[in-house]
Amino acid sequence: MKAMTIHLSLMSIAVFLSGCSQESPTRTVGNGTEVRSHSRQAEEVASTSQPVSSGNKTGVISDSMCGANHAGMLKTGSMGADDVSCTLKCIEAGSHFVLVDAVTGKVYRLSDQERPKQFAGKKVTVTGQINETARSIKVESMAPAP
Repeated sequence: MKAMTIHLSLMSIAVFLSGCSQESPTRTVGNGTEVRSHSRQAEEVASTSQPVSSGNKTGVISDSMCGANHAGMLKTGSMGADDVSCTLKCIEAGSHFVLVDAVTGKVYRLSDQERPKQFAGKKVTVTGQINETARSIKVESMAPAP
């Protein structure tokens, strides 16, 4: 009886963990952000509760894999010798361009994945629709920052 109880408990844990590890469905909301959730109701709440405002952020163009710190990747020696080459190699490997805010250190995913290439590893000012909740910016313009 004890063995059966333990076996059933282990099975319950396994079922629970397998459910937790499955990826949630993804959908893109009107502002271009991806929302993951387990229910349609949760998706609707997420899409309506994300405040979006026009503005600008100044920071450094990086990649979503390294974010604000390229040190770990640069240690390997296979990602180049500096932040610029590391960013570009990570992009080639499937990462996305991001902006690392110079003031807060927060990382924002950028909607434009072409323009940032020329600014990889450099300080810029990005103007656009900023979604603080999703940490994303729908890019309208991008220029070198002083």
